[in-house]
Amino acid sequence: MKKSLSFFLTVLLLAATPMGALAAGGAVNPFETGTLGCERFRIPALWTLRDGRVLAAADLRWRHGVDAPQNLDVAAALSSDGTGGWRYSVPNRLDDYADGAGSTQSAAYIDSALLQSDSGRVFLLTDLFLSGTGYPNAQKGSGCVTVDGKRCIALAARGSDDYRWAIAGFDGDRAPVLENGDPTAYTVDRAYRLYKDGVICTMAQKGDDDIPTGKTVAQTVFYADADLHVFPTPFLCLRTSDDGGLTWSDPLLLNPMVKRDSEAFLGVCPGRGAAVQIDGRERLIFPVYSNENGKEHALTLYSDDGGMTWQRGEDVKNASLLKKTSESQIITLSDGTLRLFSRTGAHFVSVCDRADGGDSWTKS
Repeated sequence: MKKSLSFFLTVLLLAATPMGALAAGGAVNPFETGTLGCERFRIPALWTLRDGRVLAAADLRWRHGVDAPQNLDVAAALSSDGTGGWRYSVPNRLDDYADGAGSTQSAAYIDSALLQSDSGRVFLLTDLFLSGTGYPNAQKGSGCVTVDGKRCIALAARGSDDYRWAIAGFDGDRAPVLENGDPTAYTVDRAYRLYKDGVICTMAQKGDDDIPTGKTVAQTVFYADADLHVFPTPFLCLRTSDDGGLTWSDPLLLNPMVKRDSEAFLGVCPGRGAAVQIDGRERLIFPVYSNENGKEHALTLYSDDGGMTWQRGEDVKNASLLKKTSESQIITLSDGTLRLFSRTGAHFVSVCDRADGGDSWTKS
């Protein structure tokens, strides 16, 4: 039986907030119907910050409630104690379609996980899809090409599948776009908005039934109607916040660091990551899952430099009866062992451990 988002958030708040605070104020759903003009929310994530504030995130499903490909964004809500007084931000928002419009041709953010490092910095990891793309039709590939020995985000012209363009490294706030390795008139900013000859490129926004709304919006490379667009595979989008989730950084796309060309899907296990100590240094960890070779399996991504660079650990070795391990959550036991609980195809949750905080897991 499906339970409501309100129920799940109440359970999460019971786990994440002092009981006295709940008893005094009562748990208040941060994403009530109508919040931010949205009728439906899904896939909650929750983290109690080091100062006691509570941060929640959820998909803005607008009026439809379904997965990508569809018009989806991600909102965050911050409360001083998790019992109300929520303050909102929308760190992951797309404008190719109007808020609330339903279309399988929209770009999409979906499925988020949160963690906070010892420094107090908050990390939000989310799947990001090109217009018209989602898990069911994601194509095999990293979305990257190698230019001068470096992995770069690949681009193709509107209506084309020739990915001969690439986003080179950022120099300040802009990155040049190369064609077959040569400079072009195009650049992108750190929000992946597209510029030509220094002028931002624009396009018509669409609404229901793909009818133009009359609004002009900036092109990003995640819009299929942009002059240049990314490969139709999921991109892992990382944002950070240094004020508890009120404001957010520009996105860092992890695909060049962690996604394989042999994978159609590599995506976030929505919920929570973990920050642990390994040999006296902090390691940031997010559970993810892949469908390489047509079978879903869990793994983790980790960073040892505060989130600047990321690596992927070994895949969880599934027992055959599990059929798969996909969406997972991680906890730290009292002895420091990391335990990963995973969704399976066998009607129960699998468990595996990692004692060294490193790359390998016991068989699930």
